[in-house]
Amino acid sequence: MTSLVDGRAASAARPCRRVRRRLQGRVAAAAVLLAGLALTCGGGLLLTAGTAAPAAAVSVGSVPPAAPDVPTGSGPSATATPSPMPSPPTAIRIPALGLRAAVVPVLAPGGALDVPADPQVIGWWSAGPRPGSAAGTVVLAGHVDTAEHGLGAFAALARAEPGTRIEVVTRPATVRYVVVARVRYPKSTLPLDVLASYGRPRLALLTCGGAFDERTRHYADNIVVVGLPEA
Repeated sequence: MTSLVDGRAASAARPCRRVRRRLQGRVAAAAVLLAGLALTCGGGLLLTAGTAAPAAAVSVGSVPPAAPDVPTGSGPSATATPSPMPSPPTAIRIPALGLRAAVVPVLAPGGALDVPADPQVIGWWSAGPRPGSAAGTVVLAGHVDTAEHGLGAFAALARAEPGTRIEVVTRPATVRYVVVARVRYPKSTLPLDVLASYGRPRLALLTCGGAFDERTRHYADNIVVVGLPEA
């Protein structure tokens, strides 16, 4: 993810390089291997290297575990009524952040999540659940910036707060989520549970963040925004 912010990118619009992980979970009683990811992003600056706060200082809210529990009170619910016809997402909107972007399905060899080269287009991990599915985490990922195009649509995720509403557009319906957490994880410690294709229905939005390494041209961390279906 190169950026026009510093103008020192080694190459224009070099896309994020992906690092594939394996997730192990359960669908019904069967154990399955699920392809996961950590975004390894090259290029420019979203946060100035050496000034990024520790992960705990930039975490808000609490990421709910994949295994559902009994919801209490009001707010986003793990048992919100699923869409009658879960379909691939075509767009995402976060009105409070001024974010509107097209969404396209992406799937690299071996089941890994790829990221569209255009930072204004978001990738949906098509091996995972569709918006409105009764279980599992819908994973959307995008560049924070590139050298050729500057800031990406998901640069706005750094401002997402609990309670922010997210609209994921599909052809038959718009599926709504409410942000419950924004967390910055070092790439080497991205919890596998965050991307689980089993358990409670959730939404995970991923991009790069944290300190930028001038030598490797990569950000150190992943920013993950987690939402639950709007009740």
